[in-house]
Amino acid sequence: MPASIEVNTKNICRFIWVLLSLGTLQFGLGICIAGLGTLGEETVFLLMLCLSFPSGAIMSVFMDPPGIEGPLELSIMWLTGFVAGYLQWFVVLPAMCGRSIITLGLSTPHVASTARKKSKHHASPKSKTKRQRVIPAFDRFGRTPVQRAIKSHGWR
Repeated sequence: MPASIEVNTKNICRFIWVLLSLGTLQFGLGICIAGLGTLGEETVFLLMLCLSFPSGAIMSVFMDPPGIEGPLELSIMWLTGFVAGYLQWFVVLPAMCGRSIITLGLSTPHVASTARKKSKHHASPKSKTKRQRVIPAFDRFGRTPVQRAIKSHGWR
């Protein structure tokens, strides 16, 4: 009997977002330690701005403290963007909506109804709809319509 796995989309999105943020920090620190400090700071600033937009744009005022340079400045920029983005996406936005925003409707099962709804207007016996030609899925040799078309045109 297969095990049932319950997927929580909100936690998966949170995990991916935190993982991307930590990857940004690691990437920026690697560039900064390699001696390309300005490039590392710009990279972290832009990536964290993207991950935490629009609150990151507001917090960008506090991302560049004066008098601090190197890995410490990069870490402060990353931490500011991380806090702003995390609060925006996983605290404030779900609270504003009153429920979890990212569910995709996977938590509630939908059962297809087999009964047709009766309409007030019945279709007239002389319907103007055109009948569609039914193409069998497989022929007697087990070929699909695409395989039959390729074979009939001699492309193979």
